[in-house]
Amino acid sequence: MRAIISSIKNKTKEIFKNKIARTLFYRDVLRYNFPNLLKSSVPISSEAEKCLSEFRKNGYITFIHKFEELADYIDKEYFIKYEQNQLDENLFKQKRIIDLNARDGDKYRRTGLETSLYISYRDPMFEQLLCNKDLASLLYNYFKRQPYYRNPVHLTKDSFSREIIGRTSSKYHLDGGFHQLTIILSVNDTEENDTHTKYASGSHKKYRYKSVADRDSISESWVEQNWPITRIVGKKGSVHVFDAGNGFHKLSEQLNSTRKLFFINVTCGSHIQLAVNDKLEDIAYLKDKPLLIQNMFKKVCA
Repeated sequence: MRAIISSIKNKTKEIFKNKIARTLFYRDVLRYNFPNLLKSSVPISSEAEKCLSEFRKNGYITFIHKFEELADYIDKEYFIKYEQNQLDENLFKQKRIIDLNARDGDKYRRTGLETSLYISYRDPMFEQLLCNKDLASLLYNYFKRQPYYRNPVHLTKDSFSREIIGRTSSKYHLDGGFHQLTIILSVNDTEENDTHTKYASGSHKKYRYKSVADRDSISESWVEQNWPITRIVGKKGSVHVFDAGNGFHKLSEQLNSTRKLFFINVTCGSHIQLAVNDKLEDIAYLKDKPLLIQNMFKKVCA
């Protein structure tokens, strides 16, 4: 009898491992997105709670805090120094900065992405945004479980002095077919006549766990007829958060316009990108932070 029970258990494990665990639905819905039934929320300020309510309704928010000093710092210490070839070469050698244009043969620059840098989390100036308690609690309560930073800090500069052909993000899309939130900090002022992101407000309410690989299959007219479109623009230092895994969005390029962004993606622990050479113990400003915030760095700084 024990042998029969053991055989059934082994077969069940084998079926789970080879069938269920490999499905997109299990990987992206059950394993990484199902609410934490034991702790589906954390304490949140009344101001952040209002922001969360708007986020759940529209799939997009302008965050309640601004970070002008951080935006100025990023522009001066990263974007301008990069353009003037003044960034410390040791940071590249140590993989604390990765130049994606240099790594991938300028393919991003040819589509208008003049600057594309992965940056280490170690810079203490990043603490004020990445360890913000209102942001952490908002993300946790939106997911109803622990959020995790997915990728290194990404600095991008879009500049369209000529018409660009082939930029896939200029078509309405979802990010990768998994549930991902995107946080962007505007490093310079942008208005509607500048390059910006368009977001279909409310399109996030249907959970789309299957990947939409062919962006040509998503009609721009269909999106814009079915949902009101929010233009993600703002003053330097403004922070915007949107549900990029469920909600349709696209890049709206504008000629003779420049947009500089600090951005990072958040998931519930899936699709982590380990690119820069960061370890959790390297992030000095995390030592006294609440466990919720420390955990947000845990997977990407493994």
